[in-house]
Amino acid sequence: MKKSAKIYILVLVWLSAMVQFFINEKVEAGQQVAEAFSRTDIMHYDSRLVVEGIYGHSNYNDEKICNILGNIMKEIAPTEQTFLYKSSNEDIWYAMYGDVDLDITISFVKAAEGENSLLKTEINIRNTESNTEENERQPVDIWKERLCTLYEQLGMEAETRITLSGQYHGRLNNAEKAICRQSIEDSLDKNDAQVAFAYHYDTDVTNVEVTLK
Repeated sequence: MKKSAKIYILVLVWLSAMVQFFINEKVEAGQQVAEAFSRTDIMHYDSRLVVEGIYGHSNYNDEKICNILGNIMKEIAPTEQTFLYKSSNEDIWYAMYGDVDLDITISFVKAAEGENSLLKTEINIRNTESNTEENERQPVDIWKERLCTLYEQLGMEAETRITLSGQYHGRLNNAEKAICRQSIEDSLDKNDAQVAFAYHYDTDVTNVEVTLK
């Protein structure tokens, strides 16, 4: 093998490794937030994943849209017990699935003539655990990777948003909020995470919500 060919192969291998590294960094963001939560005494939390993508043009009839949503639900819903309906303004179709731990909502927003339609998937996981028996990855990260792959197979570029919402018993003062926010930001090694706090007097609980793309 020529020296130039060997160098070319080494470059390809290096690029492949770097791409996989950045993909892993991206899909493991939920796990990093979970670890930050555990250090701030937040052990139980909910996860929300939103995945959006442009899906073709606006000239899809109702039957075509129903088939699109139905086929996606078959790929991701744990069972076939799903619910499909159309909004009152007749511009949006929804497919839904729900159980005690998981909610899935897929919406198809039919655009105006000449514009593109939007396909949006929202996953809500209640009482999220930090890992599964199969691996140590955070469930919302697994869902993100799965949906991004599905969107890619459908010819779409997925835009994602992850939100983890936990509860801290008691009211956090400004210094405690700063420590909590810093811990989360340090764990993520990101500067695009949004951290919000909301105190509820009736339950004496502070909601801590972290959103990242």
